[in-house]
Amino acid sequence: FNMKIVKCLWRNKQMVGEMEQNEDLLPKQSNQICVTGCPRSSTKYMANLLQQITGEITFHEPYYYNTDFKAISDWMLTGMFIKDNNLLNQFSNKIHIVRNPIDCISSLHTIGIKPAHKNTPTDVCFNDFDIYNEDDHLTIKAMKVWTKWNKMASDVCDITMRIEDLDKLHEPTIHTLLDICEIPKEKYKQYTDIIENCYNNNKTLNTRRVNNKTWIENRKEVSMSSWDYLRSISEVEYNNVKSLAIKYGYNE
Repeated sequence: FNMKIVKCLWRNKQMVGEMEQNEDLLPKQSNQICVTGCPRSSTKYMANLLQQITGEITFHEPYYYNTDFKAISDWMLTGMFIKDNNLLNQFSNKIHIVRNPIDCISSLHTIGIKPAHKNTPTDVCFNDFDIYNEDDHLTIKAMKVWTKWNKMASDVCDITMRIEDLDKLHEPTIHTLLDICEIPKEKYKQYTDIIENCYNNNKTLNTRRVNNKTWIENRKEVSMSSWDYLRSISEVEYNNVKSLAIKYGYNE
């Protein structure tokens, strides 16, 4: 792949007006790849992985760009795509990355749920999409985010992949990703090794995906190692998460 020098303006609010008015800021390569999905579903790890595979700079949550690029990985693209079909249509390969709900909901709970991200071109805000109520229990917010944002990502993306399948080197998933990246079949083995090394050598990116699934609530340590806790908080949201999790191949 040949890529022009990229000038990425990170989190620069002054770019909002220019981004909305200048179509030259949209990607132009014929085979753009984007990864999106629920927050805390390993988009940062996927940015690193795609960079290893393609040999191109891959952006994680850049928000603004003004020239060609090969790949971008950003959970907020889900909301941006729904708000802006023009942006959605710029990408020839849209990958929805999904993560085990127990791990993801735990991670969302740990970092807290931020209702608005005002430093993005489209001001992506959970409230814009009726994701949750402000007075919801934090775990209910996390469950709703996992369910609703993943459904939205599935609707706008071409394919869904489980991050755990990449971690476990699930061959069909690996081959699908390599095909999207235009890697010749005769090099699949070589690039599978690259994917394995990327996982093993990026512990700082992996630790947030393998947390201890506990937190302090009402001065007591709460375990997220089972589905029982989700059910105890909300039977309705538990069923919503479980139903979608089964669709993605996750079981209790």
